[in-house]
Amino acid sequence: MMLGLLTAVGCGQVQTDEPDPRDTEASGNGHSGSESGGGGAPNGGIGGAVTGGSGGNGGLSGGTGASGGVSAGGAGGSGGAEISSGGVVGMGDACAEPGALACAGHHQTTTLICDGKNWIFASLCQIGEEACDTTDGATLGSCQPILDECQGREPGDSFCGSVPEVRTCGPDNVTIDVASCAHACHEGACDDRPNFCPNYDYYNCGTECGEVTTNRCVYSDGCLYVVSAIVGGPGDYVLPMRMPPTADACRTCENGRRYVNAYISSDGQKRKITTSGSWRIGSVTYPCETQGGDQCRILTNEDSDDVLFYSDEEDSEEREIVVEISDDVGLACP
Repeated sequence: MMLGLLTAVGCGQVQTDEPDPRDTEASGNGHSGSESGGGGAPNGGIGGAVTGGSGGNGGLSGGTGASGGVSAGGAGGSGGAEISSGGVVGMGDACAEPGALACAGHHQTTTLICDGKNWIFASLCQIGEEACDTTDGATLGSCQPILDECQGREPGDSFCGSVPEVRTCGPDNVTIDVASCAHACHEGACDDRPNFCPNYDYYNCGTECGEVTTNRCVYSDGCLYVVSAIVGGPGDYVLPMRMPPTADACRTCENGRRYVNAYISSDGQKRKITTSGSWRIGSVTYPCETQGGDQCRILTNEDSDDVLFYSDEEDSEEREIVVEISDDVGLACP
């Protein structure tokens, strides 16, 4: 064995009966890149050393030898795990910024911290009261109180605020997004139609804006039969009533008119009634003969509480009729 090696050194490479143990070391088994240039001898070595495996994360390549060697070394190790960052990471994921904070998920109670290599457990938020904040900013990865208006809601739920606006709970219910509406908000969305659904108190005799106010709007066989607005004490009141399309009025005349009887009562105050769309104020005594009905009328104590809302046109939109009741004797139509 030694003779074979010495001969090779002196005269170039020769064939020997003994296998060179370096063959096994070199062929496809270069060390992984965790060590510097581990695949071969760093300075060429005897008889033409192998090329070392590629370095791993930060590793160096091995040196190259003289010509004529044995087979090349194996491929080096991988370059390391993918670094994760941001508001939501997985526990045990790789990280690079010691002390950085993150969350184990949206709307979760587990906060994580980077130890310089991996994300590890940091703290647990108070269940039902707090959640880990995944939004960018100074509070990222920290426990924050769940907003009162988002309690009992799912992240991303939208609802109407006290002013015409849409409020949407953030991804963890600790933040909220606000979008203003031009006219009104209805069922968690802006309603910017000309006949928008009110976001104030009103009697709903239509069907577009939620449940019908059944004690003020009486339906029979699927159509509106009568409406009523009753005030039992002194003071100033504004009572909006949302009317359905005219085709939903039960009562009809031969000339095509549709009408609804209304009962508008007060406790001695003047009443101002204002209609919109094609609705007019007419006579209860002659519902089909009334002509030129107006869209504003003042009722005094001498006037009957019974009025008539009628339309000679087909109006497919819901409209609002407003009843104002006031002690002010100066209440008048324009």
